[in-house]
Amino acid sequence: MNNKTLIKLIFSITLVAILVVSNLYLISIISGGLEKIAEAKKEIIVEQNKKNNFSNVSQNIRQLDIIQNRIENALISEDEVVGFIDLLEDIAEESQVNVSIDRVDFKEPENDNKLGLLSMNLSFSGSWESVNFYIKNIEELKYTKRINSIRFSKNNQNWSVNFTLEIKTN
Repeated sequence: MNNKTLIKLIFSITLVAILVVSNLYLISIISGGLEKIAEAKKEIIVEQNKKNNFSNVSQNIRQLDIIQNRIENALISEDEVVGFIDLLEDIAEESQVNVSIDRVDFKEPENDNKLGLLSMNLSFSGSWESVNFYIKNIEELKYTKRINSIRFSKNNQNWSVNFTLEIKTN
């Protein structure tokens, strides 16, 4: 082999070696970048999960606020007892029955985690339609209530009804 060919061969081998080394260097840089991209992607997913969890917690808090509001509206406080009795009398007038509230007991809650109880005896009379309308209107009140010991009796054209109404209090 002559010198020119040998120089060309050495130059070609050197050039190929430089290209191989530079390719290996670029591959290592790219793979390091890919690892960083994969880590960044994982961090983004973690942050998205945190955001979703926060959104779910916020939605749960809003739902709990709505439920709490409904519960508070379904309970009667000691300050509202007189207004509640007035409401029962207004419903009686609208239903065209004569109502008498014989006894009102307010039982305080035993502790902070319990509910109190407002209990009252109601006696009312009127036509069968009026009596049923009055009972239906009481049942439709938003408060947590229970009708106990209901008794019906009829004299002439009127019906008389007696029952105990219990309402949960806060």
